[in-house]
Parts: sequence; structure tokens; C-alpha cells
Amino acid sequence: MLKNTPIRMIFASTAALGLAVAIHTQSSNRLKPESHKDDDAIKSTAAASHHTHHGHTCSHHHSPDNDARSAHHSRPLPQPGLLWETDLTDPASMELTGVMPSPVDYRPNTRQSITIENGTRIHIDVQQRHTHNDGTIAINGTVAGKTQGRLHMQWNSQDDFFLGQIEFDNHPVAYEITRDAQGTHHITRRSITELVCAEIDTTTGAVRYGLPQLPAHEAGGVDDSEAAHAEGPSLVPALNSYPAASACIYLDFDGEQVTGTSWGSNINAAATGYSASKITDIWKRVAADFEPFNLNVTTDESVYLSAPATRRIRCIITPSNEWYGSNSAGGVAKYNSFVWSGDTPCWVFSDNLANGSKYIAEACSHEAGHTFGLSHDGKSGTTYYAGHGSGAVSWAPIMGSGYFKSVTQWSKGEYSSATNTQDDLSIIASATNGFGYRSDDHNNQDSSATTLAADSSNQIASSGTIERQDDTDVFSMESGAGTLTLAITPANSYGNLDIQADLFDASGNLVTSINPATQLNANISTSVSAGTYFLHVRSTGYGSANTGFTDYASLGAYTVTGEVAAAAVPTPFELTMASLPENQRNPSDDPDGDGISNLTEHALGTDPASPETSHHFSSVSPNGSSGVEFLIDLPADIPSDVLYTVEASCTLDSTDWTSIASRDTAGQWSGSVTEESGPSGTRRFRVTENPSEPWTCRFIRIHIELAL
Repeated sequence: MLKNTPIRMIFASTAALGLAVAIHTQSSNRLKPESHKDDDAIKSTAAASHHTHHGHTCSHHHSPDNDARSAHHSRPLPQPGLLWETDLTDPASMELTGVMPSPVDYRPNTRQSITIENGTRIHIDVQQRHTHNDGTIAINGTVAGKTQGRLHMQWNSQDDFFLGQIEFDNHPVAYEITRDAQGTHHITRRSITELVCAEIDTTTGAVRYGLPQLPAHEAGGVDDSEAAHAEGPSLVPALNSYPAASACIYLDFDGEQVTGTSWGSNINAAATGYSASKITDIWKRVAADFEPFNLNVTTDESVYLSAPATRRIRCIITPSNEWYGSNSAGGVAKYNSFVWSGDTPCWVFSDNLANGSKYIAEACSHEAGHTFGLSHDGKSGTTYYAGHGSGAVSWAPIMGSGYFKSVTQWSKGEYSSATNTQDDLSIIASATNGFGYRSDDHNNQDSSATTLAADSSNQIASSGTIERQDDTDVFSMESGAGTLTLAITPANSYGNLDIQADLFDASGNLVTSINPATQLNANISTSVSAGTYFLHVRSTGYGSANTGFTDYASLGAYTVTGEVAAAAVPTPFELTMASLPENQRNPSDDPDGDGISNLTEHALGTDPASPETSHHFSSVSPNGSSGVEFLIDLPADIPSDVLYTVEASCTLDSTDWTSIASRDTAGQWSGSVTEESGPSGTRRFRVTENPSEPWTCRFIRIHIELAL
């Protein structure tokens, strides 16, 4: 954790049961505690079932030493008096200075006492103390007495990190302990749903922890290719979605021995045994959800271990869920645990997800979302909104239940009756998590557009990422006259980006705008004249927030491929100049040795590379008793980069030449000039002059020069 940031101490207990509202409201039938009463003396009318969720857990959590627990937690609400109650007007925060032992006192086989609120004292039996590789010290213990629960505490002096939570079995009350910059401890009363990913049935009072498993009727319909579950160790390919990032999510497929975390001690998680291709498929799906961020989704443990301890999360994908005591959870995570020191993982239970790649990936992103501080996206009547729509543009929020929808995105509760309006993107990219968005890779102005240069086959290719909702990436390209085709497609086949592509000409006029109604990609095929064009790539949505999705989280990576129309074939002069060695690329050169320079051959339309080319030279003839006619044959396609000037002289003196006609690069002649057909497809121009001098003393020449 960064220095000078709020420090949290989490005392994790085992499960809780009850109405979430009970934590925040007062009830007239609640019993008031006797001040400074020992918890052992509090009577209970409900048996304690030890079901734990520590530090914002998403799932059914069970400690290893409590195996026989209800998977569905459908027991009735605890009677008043199971835990201490209070009429305090503001029980949310109390200083614990001098009331809580120092963390160094928490040693295995010792009992410590903590005063909670209104003088109620609980006892902690310390069971394990573990030191992680990064120096984090972790404590696990149980709450003694009839009001059972669990405690987890960890701290790291180097990272200035401290957290703790206490949770109680089958009860909605939990406590979070923090330490401020002055070293004073504070205890805050929390709803279990604030610390644990939990769902509470307000009718029955049943508490259900975790992302639900795949429904049984759906699990049976998974394709064999998806559900194949090989036994034995995996051969995991080393995959990285954004190697430049130091922060990471590590997808752990090959089994893990977990100890010294808030999940308990000595958890042996088996490997999935998946093939490299299946692992790659799951990784691609998860990576697509995190493409906008400066975050690497990796399958390489060495990358995870080299990341800062408070900028990483391990997501263990395993068939092992017995330690958790639940057959109904698809996954579990601790809220905000991405920034914890130590090595607290989140979990995805693959056997509860029919070993389906899509379902496992959805659970991975969902649980990782909790570790960044995200809560569930529900809709009135359900904690996990399963989305709406059908086909390629069907949609669900990642923090809901996206098992059966094609497009799953981060959300801010834009659909009707949403139970959560958290701005997921802002929270993930917040300073707390410490990695933010990727840097913008392409500018959004035509003047600074990224050039798409065509290869020898007129093909163009590039890629980019839409990192934010208002991002537009601009590319420029040169095309000849003809058909211009472009395909702008999500780079990841499981991407979240719905693409809109706009093509503009050099004057800023919109040529075409493409946003297919039922596809995420955008393809352009349009007829253009020769010139410069600008491609604008941006995100869009489909339908409305209730029928599809907005552009809020329509983000991610894409590719651009296509073909520009071929440019006009260069004139022989241009071809010769391009093919000559650099030290010979001069208009005065004569590579074919026929006595006619590159510039002259270019201007008159002959082949500068072939001395055999016939040449229609210009001619001069009398025009009556005075004056002359000058004939010049030019190419059918007169080069636009040449200026032609017809000049006359009577003395041949260099200062005595006078222009009698000229042709500019726009094709306009000055003087007395007429056009007619010339030999071999040339264009003949007849220039007439009638000076006062007799025609016999007139000399005519044509002057040519490059206009560029």
C-alpha cells in the first residue's frame, strides 16, 4: 500500500446470517447489552453455523475446520440477543486505544480480548501466525464463546499496511478495524454485505455467499469441448495481455498451497488440468475485460511475483471447493484485496461452473472486480442482474451474472431499477488501485493523425485501443481513385468494444459512417477519388441501456486492416527517377543514352529508359508573309508538374528571347494556341505568331521546367 494512505486491519470471521437492514436500523424488540459483559454470557437461541467471509468476500466461505455447514444458509434469522445490540445513535466508529492488544501480542495458542461496542468484550483464540515472502505478518484466530466467528489480521511495516476484520457466524454484523496515521485503532460496525460478497433474502433471512454457480439445467448443456476436464497438472502457456504494466491479475491454473491468508490455513487447491488452448481461451476472455487499463492479465507466476505486493491479485481457478464447504459458489473474493500486502487470492471454482471457458472467465473478471472495490450489479428483486437482449449484442454487467450474454461490460447502473450505480471504471482506475488507464495510443485530430502507409499491394494495417469513453483514434491514408475498403474489428474475439468508424476526406467532409446494428465491428467499402482520407475510430453503444448498452464501457483494443485504391501509374519520367540510383536522380540525366534528358522525355511523353522510342519533334513553318507557326506534340496525359513556354527570337542572343505562348500546370495556355489531334495519340498544339519582322528572321524554341 502506498505511504500515507488509509490503513485497514481486517479481522475475518466465519459466516453471518441475517437481514442486512438490521445493521443500519434500530428495532424496538432488540435486547440491550449489559455494559462490559463478557460475550460468553450472552445467551443464544440459534445454533452457530460457522460460515466465514472475510474482508469483503464474494462467495460461500468456510474455514477448513468447519466442514459440515449448510451450503444454502437457509436457516431462520437469529433471535434478538445472539449478538450485542445497541441504541447508540452513531455506533459506526469508536476508538480502541488501550483496548486492543498490539498485533505483536497475537501469538499462536494465546487468547486476546477486544472490546467491541458498548463495552462488549470478545475473546480471540490465536491459531496461526504466518510471515509471507514480502514481509507481511498474518494472524488467524477464532472468536471464542457461543457467539462464534473468525478473526484475520495482517500488517506490513514496509508497505505501511494494516488491516483486520471480525465476522460472526450466521449474523449480519461484522467489524472492521483500522489504524490511522497516528497509530490509533478505530473499530467500525459494518453490514456483512459491506465486507463480504453476500446476498440476503429479505423474506426468509437466508444469507447466500458468493457468485452463484452455473444453474444445473445449464451445466448439462455445455459442449464437450468446453467441459472437458483433464486430470493431472496443466501445461500453462505464458500469456500476458499488457507486459508494459507492472500491476497484474494472475490467473493461476496449476494448483496452489495457500496458507496465512484470511481464507484460513493450509488450503490445497488442485490444478485444473486444462489444455493450453483452453487456458488461452479463458485468458483471452478475461484480458478483454481489462484492455482499457494499465494492467497486465497474466498466466505467468513469475510476472505476478515480480509485481508490487500491493498492486497484484492472484485468481486461483481450481476444482477444489471442499475447503470452502460449499457446492453452490462459482467464486469468491475479498473486497479491495488487490491493494493488500501478502498473498490473499480470489477464487473461481471450476467444477461449479461446468468447466466451461465462458463461465470461468466471467467468474474471474467478477471476482477480480471485487478485489478492486466493486459491488454487485443487481436489479430490483435480484442481486446478480443477468442482463438482457439476445445474440451478438446481448448484454450483462460483469458484476452481475454474465454467464449467458455475449457482451459483458463494466457498469454504472444505467439500466432501469439498477441496485448499484457505482462508476466501475472510475473505481478500477482510481488512485487507490494505483494503475489507471493505458496511455492514449493515437491522437484525436486530423492534423496529428497516425499515418496508415500502404504496402506494395496497397494493403494497410494498424491497431489501437479505445481507453476511455470520449477517446477517438484518428488515422490518415492516401488512396487512388477507386474502392477503399477497411475492416475495424475488436482485437480480441471476446472484446467489449462496439465500434463506430467514420471516414472523412481532406476537406473534412464525411464520406461515410459505419455502425452496424447487430455487430461490434465496423466495415467500410466505398468509392473515392484520389486523395487523402481520415479514419476516425470511436466507441458506441447498441440500443438503450434497457435493451442493449451505452458507450460507457464500450472500450478495448481493435485492429484496422484494409486496401486503398491503387494510385495512378507514374509517368515514365517519375518511374525512371524512382528507379535510378540516388546520385543519378536528376532531371538532366540521360539513363538510356539517346541524347534526350529525363526532363525532356518526361515533358514530351517519351520513354527515358528506351533509346528506341520514336519521338515527334516540334516543327516550325511560315505563316504567310510574316510570322510563324510552331507545332508541338505533347503526351495524351500532359504532366501536371511541367511548365511549357514557347519563345521567339530574331538574333539568337540569350537576352532576345520573348515568350509568345505558355501553358501552366492547370492546363491553361496563354497566347494564340489551338489544339488538334497529333500522331500516335499525342495532343498537338499550334502556336501562331505574327510579328512585324519578316518571318525569315524568327527562331522558335520551347522552354520546359519542373513546376515543383
